[in-house]
Amino acid sequence: MPLFAEQFFDEKFINTRHDVAKIKENKEKVAVNNESKDLISGLPNVILFYILSYLSIEDRGKTTILSRRWRYLMDWRARNGLTLKACEVVSNLIVAGPSSLRLNDLKVFGGSINNIEISAPNLISFEYSGNILLISSISAPRLLNVYFSTLQIKTLPHALAQFASHPHLETLSLYMDPHRVQEIPQSIPLFRNLTQLNMIVMNSDYGLEEDELLWVLSILKATPLLLKLELTVWGHEFYENQPKIRSLSGFSHDQLRQIKIYGFKGNWYEVEFAIYMLESLTKLELMVIDPSITLNESREWTNHPPHPSWRERHKAIVQEKLEKVKTSARLIIL
Repeated sequence: MPLFAEQFFDEKFINTRHDVAKIKENKEKVAVNNESKDLISGLPNVILFYILSYLSIEDRGKTTILSRRWRYLMDWRARNGLTLKACEVVSNLIVAGPSSLRLNDLKVFGGSINNIEISAPNLISFEYSGNILLISSISAPRLLNVYFSTLQIKTLPHALAQFASHPHLETLSLYMDPHRVQEIPQSIPLFRNLTQLNMIVMNSDYGLEEDELLWVLSILKATPLLLKLELTVWGHEFYENQPKIRSLSGFSHDQLRQIKIYGFKGNWYEVEFAIYMLESLTKLELMVIDPSITLNESREWTNHPPHPSWRERHKAIVQEKLEKVKTSARLIIL
């Protein structure tokens, strides 16, 4: 059985089977110092958390008189947010607790993890950015917001299925690149209440077929109540000698009202996608084309202004093509 996570003072919260080694080490210390007056405090945090999980709130409060360490453990139980940085776990990261666990905001940044298991009844927001092989389970009935970015190619389909299983999820943010795009299944589980979808799309530097944005339709089909779509297209410039824009048909969405595309350079697949959305979405009210990008890099927001060629040449070409489309939506090209 996996153990509960161990809490470190620098707020790195790591749960791994390697805690077993810590347990054995502490057992040896307790055996050597069997005359100590406080044998319980010699136990590792994973065991102390397990003990606390069986106590009532009142009884947990009483444990704070035992030592400063117990008081510190109680402080974690009362926290609403938990941030794990450079989280290196060779097996499982497990974040779990009883129904009284107040954790509503969980962030995991960096590192490599084989598997994540989450059981947090009050969790509202989950953010993950790193290298993970599998999300085996997420039990968070109140989950509303998810941001997910991973370097592993085959993790995305299973992650989407896990997120879709949460009926109250309203906002989903994804980091995508050509490799992860290829792993998107044709049929995605239905996101029944998702209203906002944000995606950072890291395209190639060569204008590959994988750079096309039509894969977005697979996700849109699984989000029938989606109201707002934001795409940030990153990692490319304008390509010369571009193919012709195709005439597309067959897609519809009854609820999508607003689309914003950031990092727009005027490449054929961007224009093609914008035209297709303007033609297909009968309820669309607003489309914003923005050549600039604002990204959260190393936990700091950084603005990337457009290339001078956008103002000099490409903006006018894009505007001419998009304004030819018959639509009732308001079109803003910055």
